[in-house]
Amino acid sequence: MLMLLSLAGPATGATSTASASTQSYEPGTIIPGRGLSEVGVGDTREAVIKQLGEPEPEKSTDDWLVYRKSLGLDFLIRKGKVTEMRFNPGYPGPTTHGVALGDSLREMARESGADKVIKFINDRDISIKSAPGWSVILRGCNIKIMQNTEGILYWIGSDRKVIQIVVYSECPEPGKPTGKRDSQDS
Repeated sequence: MLMLLSLAGPATGATSTASASTQSYEPGTIIPGRGLSEVGVGDTREAVIKQLGEPEPEKSTDDWLVYRKSLGLDFLIRKGKVTEMRFNPGYPGPTTHGVALGDSLREMARESGADKVIKFINDRDISIKSAPGWSVILRGCNIKIMQNTEGILYWIGSDRKVIQIVVYSECPEPGKPTGKRDSQDS
């Protein structure tokens, strides 16, 4: 309940770790490379629990903090920090690009820029093109579309609708600087 109030409160002025520019986002907006302004990738396990309360005990483990029933969220934890934040059915907010769970593949492609890698042949069939920073993987009847340079992926179900959005640390294109300091620099 605390998180729902936090998501409905005033914008916090957080910035996306995936963007060099400073932007403010509405509470509940999914931010590529981060998650939410309140909590996300790079935060400690303890920070997530402090912000959201105790996770669902029957599903949570050392590697996962699960808030799926209450908030539609899961957090993958590696070495004590969030490495992925998953937005599942029931999560109401859109991404900064305007993509929301339940959007059609066509809507997702148009809003996110994935139309660079997906060509629609008809209502059901697509072909995949190559574009820097994008990856598309077919998994059975599902499609995994990743924008690696922003740190966001979209799972598309067999009904060609967005069924999950996953946020992770952005991956630069090969040979491109990350803009982050090397941890060995002092």
